[in-house]
Amino acid sequence: MKRLTKTFANLFVLIMLVLCAFSFTACEDIKTMEITVGVYSTTSEKIEDKTLTVKLYRHLAPNTVDAITSYAKENYYDGATFYINESYSDQIMIGDFKFTNKTLVQNVDANNLLKPSIKGEFTSAGVKGSDLKNSEGAIGLWRGFYNGNYKVSDDSRSSGRATWYMPTDDTAVAGYDDYFCIFAQFDLENDSDNIATWELIKNTVKTSDSEKYEEYAVFYTGEYAVDGELNNGLTYNCMLKADFDKKIEEDEDFSGSIFEAEDNQLSTYNKCYIKVPVYNKDKDAISSSCIIKSIKVK
Repeated sequence: MKRLTKTFANLFVLIMLVLCAFSFTACEDIKTMEITVGVYSTTSEKIEDKTLTVKLYRHLAPNTVDAITSYAKENYYDGATFYINESYSDQIMIGDFKFTNKTLVQNVDANNLLKPSIKGEFTSAGVKGSDLKNSEGAIGLWRGFYNGNYKVSDDSRSSGRATWYMPTDDTAVAGYDDYFCIFAQFDLENDSDNIATWELIKNTVKTSDSEKYEEYAVFYTGEYAVDGELNNGLTYNCMLKADFDKKIEEDEDFSGSIFEAEDNQLSTYNKCYIKVPVYNKDKDAISSSCIIKSIKVK
């Protein structure tokens, strides 16, 4: 009887150790990210701080979550503006752009470079990693396309860097499943703060009132200098869509910028148009706004 009791006691201790180890691992693998979002209130005419609480799933996408966590801790996302890529209006994007002196600028690191690319952690990239589905409340790592097709290019599968996309329509983004890394989610069923914050973000960013957003052309030319073995992406340029269209029409060089375009090149650049709701068209006052003010990872 004593021997049997001792055996059960040892077994109990072993089970408790395993459970503790599992619990510790689970805590390490699922982190909480608290995003403070500044949303301009048309009622009070001031920026109000709202909170979006997000779960990061490191056990599904360790490389992606480690990178995002690192960037958040170095304040990389602070001040980044939410926006709509007009080609993909079924999602809200964040991470690429900030406003400096009321002018949209690219979000880069201390060396004036984009963040390095991350290995794609999803099924079509050959990784049994994130199997989370694209739906409202999910956060995925945006990546490059090849000729507008996200399914055909092996190179583009590992082209994600630091830009997030957040679906606003479950049906429209269903085709992204297994082709993008969903690394985080936020509760839109039981968390009233999340629900309220997300509705404010959507209402602000997806506005159809042309007085409350500006359209920019984003286009890429050439390669950045490579930092060691890290691919830091294409040379980036951004300007108001009206100015960009005028430059194409007039076929002018972009003298004084980081590059000078040769004749007839502008119309062939890889470009997209984005809607950013921040300043009114005279840039003398805020008409709407939605930015990340800070992020805490717990």
